[in-house]
Amino acid sequence: MLYASAAAAENPPSQIELNGFLLGQYVKMLDSTFGTPFQEEMTEDGLAYRAYVLSKESQGYMVFQSTTERPQYIFSIQITGKVGTNTTPFLGLRLGDDKSKVLQVLGKPSKVKRVQELKLEYLTYKNRNYSVEIDEEGRLYSIRILGFEGFPEKPKEFPKIEGFKRCVVDRDVDCLLTQLAPDFEVYKEGQLYTFTSGARTELMNPESPVVRLLLGDKDSVRAVFAEERSPGESEFRMYEKGSIDVVFKFYKSKIISEIVYTTFAGQSRVWEIRFR
Repeated sequence: MLYASAAAAENPPSQIELNGFLLGQYVKMLDSTFGTPFQEEMTEDGLAYRAYVLSKESQGYMVFQSTTERPQYIFSIQITGKVGTNTTPFLGLRLGDDKSKVLQVLGKPSKVKRVQELKLEYLTYKNRNYSVEIDEEGRLYSIRILGFEGFPEKPKEFPKIEGFKRCVVDRDVDCLLTQLAPDFEVYKEGQLYTFTSGARTELMNPESPVVRLLLGDKDSVRAVFAEERSPGESEFRMYEKGSIDVVFKFYKSKIISEIVYTTFAGQSRVWEIRFR
């Protein structure tokens, strides 16, 4: 699960979503979402980062990092701030929550490092891709997700389209976030559509072109599933590097021609949808 309440499992697994943004989303959408970053730099370990202010009052900001190997994709997301920073809950946690709640939700950290000059405690969790910071008042001050530690290397089975169908027909945002690849793309009439802001925010906006193509009442993926009831036939697509994707072909649909799956963070996700 990408988004859960405080009643999550004792050791919540690695996550790809933080404050509505996903690891693997395109870096290019950040400036259009936040404006100009207040800081932009390259770290010694080869990570390029951009920092954006959320709230001066609560000292809230977000930092996004990408690697030199894949500079166009988000590899790390961090949110920092005091009580009052407006955030989407992370496993039921919000900035400013008491340390006791953090430990209750995330469990005992594998390592605790005290950063004296910043008066912070840095908590990390083995085989999980998230870490948190606790301030001198004993409150959650920062959350970071980084890379893909803790995710399976590959899916356990080939994708089945029924799960994606349910998400689309029900217009279920939480469900869609478990089914769509972060760099999800839609092709229609020679135009390319993808996320232009945080994935959660975009999927909750009925005016988004991506959302209209996915969930609209007419000429949408939802119409394919709810009205045409086109089943889709699975095929395999092999690339030069040896990777294999699963493609569902919709030969009888008048709206879409195919839905392509790819593997991200050890899970099969919808990557491309092509309209006729």
